[in-house]
Amino acid sequence: LAQDIHLAQGSDIDLNSAPGSVAMAGEARARPKVRARKPTEEALAGARWAQQKPCSAAELVRERLMALCTQIEQKDPTAASASAGVGSAGHEEMSGVGEVAGARHRAGSGASSSGSGPGHRRRRGRSAGSRRDGSVSSRSEAEPADPDTTTMSFIPAEAAFITGKNQASVTKIIARATGAETKLRNYNRFLDITGDFKARERAKKYIGFVLAQMKWPVRMSDEDIDKDCSMVQIPDVSVGFVTGTNGSHLRRLEEEWGVLMLFAEYTGSSVCPSSGSMGRGVAPCRTETLAIFGPKRARRGAQLSMMQVVDEKLPGYFSDATRSKGELYDPPDDSDDAPSGWGTLTMEVREAIMPYAQGKNASTRKKLMQASGAIVQFLGNIAFMSGTAEQRSRAQEYLTWLLQTLDGPVWVDTPEARSDCTIVDVPGPIVGFVTGKARESLSRHEEEWGVLAIFIGHCGQRGGPPPEAVVKLLIFGPERSRKGCEIDVLCAIEFKAKGFVTDHMTELYSEADGCAEERRIMNEVEISYALGIKGATRKKLASASGAILNFVGTVCCIAGTGEERQRCKDYLGWLLAKLDNDGHATIDTTGRTDVTEIRLHGLNNKAIGVVTGKGGNTLQGVSSVTGTWCIVAKDACGQERLCIFSHNKGSWNSEEDGGRRRAERLFRAVLKEAKRFTDWENRRSHSSDWKQRGSRDWNQGRAWSSQPGGYGSWEQGWSSSGWKDQRGGWGKGNGWGQKQEYRAPGKAPWSARGRPPSRSRSDSRSLSRSVPWRRHRSRSRSLPRKYQQRYERGAGRW
Repeated sequence: LAQDIHLAQGSDIDLNSAPGSVAMAGEARARPKVRARKPTEEALAGARWAQQKPCSAAELVRERLMALCTQIEQKDPTAASASAGVGSAGHEEMSGVGEVAGARHRAGSGASSSGSGPGHRRRRGRSAGSRRDGSVSSRSEAEPADPDTTTMSFIPAEAAFITGKNQASVTKIIARATGAETKLRNYNRFLDITGDFKARERAKKYIGFVLAQMKWPVRMSDEDIDKDCSMVQIPDVSVGFVTGTNGSHLRRLEEEWGVLMLFAEYTGSSVCPSSGSMGRGVAPCRTETLAIFGPKRARRGAQLSMMQVVDEKLPGYFSDATRSKGELYDPPDDSDDAPSGWGTLTMEVREAIMPYAQGKNASTRKKLMQASGAIVQFLGNIAFMSGTAEQRSRAQEYLTWLLQTLDGPVWVDTPEARSDCTIVDVPGPIVGFVTGKARESLSRHEEEWGVLAIFIGHCGQRGGPPPEAVVKLLIFGPERSRKGCEIDVLCAIEFKAKGFVTDHMTELYSEADGCAEERRIMNEVEISYALGIKGATRKKLASASGAILNFVGTVCCIAGTGEERQRCKDYLGWLLAKLDNDGHATIDTTGRTDVTEIRLHGLNNKAIGVVTGKGGNTLQGVSSVTGTWCIVAKDACGQERLCIFSHNKGSWNSEEDGGRRRAERLFRAVLKEAKRFTDWENRRSHSSDWKQRGSRDWNQGRAWSSQPGGYGSWEQGWSSSGWKDQRGGWGKGNGWGQKQEYRAPGKAPWSARGRPPSRSRSDSRSLSRSVPWRRHRSRSRSLPRKYQQRYERGAGRW
C-alpha cells in the first residue's frame, strides 16, 4: 500500500490496466507502467470500486485508505496498530501522505491538504475535532521502535497551539503530571512519549484535552477520568482573577505543582467538585468547573492554592463553610498514588498574626511545608494541612512553636528523643551574629535547606534577656536538610569564634549507604583552592556530585548518601591533584556513568582555549549555569579532552534544567562558532598568501618588465592615448605615472589661478561633492542655504 501511495503521489492514476499494476502519466511525458506486488482481495475490491468513480490521485488515496481501515476494523479490531504502522511508513517515505492512514478517527474524519514546510514536499493534515459526546478522540501515532515509546503526530495548527509562546511548556508540565518523558521533534510535528503504559496513556489523554481547547468548550465525562482528577467550582465573577492575564496565574500554578489545569464542562458523577457559597442572603452565582490532573499530592496543593485565590477575591467563599461546618474539601480518594493515611487537618490563627504566619511572599508557609512534608495553605485565617498523619502532626507542631516566638520563650519536650530534630550548641555572645538582623541570616539558612530553626528559651527571641554561655538551636526537618543547615551554622560559628567547633572535630570516615557525614582535615592552600572565588568551586562540586560539601575552618565536611559522598571525594581529589601538578590533571573515566567527554581537536590547536575562554570564563560560566563540574584533563593515553561531570544527565531541549546534556550542547555551540571563525580565517590567510605570491611575481619582473608586454608597453600605450589631449580629460602627462590636476573645460588648472583646490572635510565625505557640477543658476536656487553659500563662494563649483 505504501508503494502504491508513493507511485500515486503527484500523478494521475489509470486503473484501466491490470488491477495488480498502476500506470501513471506525468505532465511532460508518459511514465512506464510499474508492476506492484501481488494484490490482495481488499486491493482488488478497491481497484474495481475505483474504476466506477474516477477521481484525482489525492482523493483516491484518501478514500481508499478510509475504506481499507474500515475493513480492517470490522475483521480484527486489534489490527488498528497495523494501520498505525502503515501510516508511519507512508509518512517517512512520502513526507505526509501516509499519515492519512494513521488511526481510526483520522480515517473517519478525512484529511485536508496543508502548507509545506522545511524538509517536506507535501503534508497531510487532519482536524483537531472531538467525538460527538464532546470527549476528545485519540490521536494518531506512528509505531515506534521502542516498545515503551508512543509517538503522536500533529498538523501545523496543533503544533503551533502546543508550542505557543512558552516554548512547549505544556509538554513539560504533562511529563511532570504523568511521570513520562516527552520530546518534540521534526518542527514540533511529532511528540515522543516514553514511560510505562499507564503514564503514556495518561499523557496522550492530557494532550487531547489541551488540543480540545482549540474548539471551546472542553467536555468531559466519567470515561475520561481515571482517578487522576480533582475539580474546583470557580465563581463566574472571579474567573478572570483566577486565570490571570493570558492565563499567567494558571500557568504559574501548573509549574509550581506539576499539574495540568483547564476549564471544562463535566457531566459525570465520579468526581465531587469543591464548591463554596456566597453567604446568607446572597443569591448564588454561576460557576465554572476547573479540572486539575496529576498526582494526588500535587492536585491537592493546586486545589488549595486555587481556593485561596478565590477566598481572597470573595472573602469567606470557602472558609465560612470550614468555620461553621468543618468542611475540609478533601473527599476520600482511592487513587493509586494516594499515600496511606492521607487526610486534612485545620488550625485557626488569630487575624493579628496572620502576616507573620504567612511571611514575606509566603516564605514562612513554604518553609513549614518543606520542613514537615505536609501541604500548608491558609484560607482566610484557617490553616489547612494535608498529608499523612505524621506530616500533619509535625506541621501543626511547627506552626505552634513558630507562633509562640511572638509571645515568649519556646520550650520543646525532650528534643533529643525526636527523630526530626538536630541540636546545635551556639555560644551565647554570637547568637545575634548567627540570627542576623531581623532574623535574616537564620531565615536564609531555613529557605535554602527547607528547615525550621528556633532557639530554646528566651535566647534569640524578641526582647529576651542577655544570652547564656551556650544556647541550644533546634533544627527541624528531613535528615538531609538538617545536616546541610547544621554544617552551615557550624561554619558561621567557627568564623566568629575560632576553635569553638574545630577543636572537637576529628577525621571521620563512613561506609554507610544511607545519609552520613565524612570529614577530612586539609591545609589552608587546599581549602582556598577548593573554595574558589566566593565559594564558586565548592558550589560546583556540591551541585555536580549531589552531596553536601562545606568547610568548617580547616575541616572539609562531606554529607550525603554513599554514592554521593564517593563522587564528591573523587571530584575533590582530582581538583587537588591539578593543584599539585601545576594545573595539569590526568583523569581515568573508565566505567563511570556520571561523565560526558568531548574530544578537543582541530581549530588550529585552539580548541582548549575556546572551551576554557579567557581566564576560564567560558568553562566556569557553563558549569555555574548547568550545575556541572567541567575540567580539561588527559586520559590514560595522554590525550586531552573536556570532561563534564554531574550526577544529573539532564535534557537536550530544556533551558531551565541543568545537567550534562545541556552543558555539552553549550560547549558544542561554542566550538561550532569557533570552527566557523577558523574556517573564515583560513580562507582569508590563503587569499592573502596568493596575493603576496602574485605581487612577488610581478615585482620580480615576470610580467611588469621592460620587455614587450611588460611595464614599458603599458606605459607607452597609455602615454600615446588620447586621454591627455582631450578637452576636459585627465590633464597632461604621460599616463598614470604622473600626478594630475583637474581642469574644467575651458578653464586653467587650480594652480594657474593662484589658489589650491578646496579639500574641506565636508567635501571629501561624499562622492557626489567631488564630482564637478556645471554652472547652472537653477541649481543654486534649489540648494539649502548653507550649501548655496558654499556654491557661490566656489564661483559655481563645489
